[in-house]
Amino acid sequence: MYSIWKKEDKIFYPLFISYLPLIAIFSEFMQLVHVIPGTFDVMDLLSYGISIALFILVKIL
Repeated sequence: MYSIWKKEDKIFYPLFISYLPLIAIFSEFMQLVHVIPGTFDVMDLLSYGISIALFILVKIL
């Protein structure tokens, strides 16, 4: 997503950068309580967290 926009769109860029990871994490917890179909996996949450942290370290700082 960053490679497509590269901060060209000042309105929607921050929304998508912040909401997309939150939706992924939220959907994983919804799988835990069987609200949406799927299998909860802690490794998925760990992968989301690592990828978010790496993005912040590389692109924002």
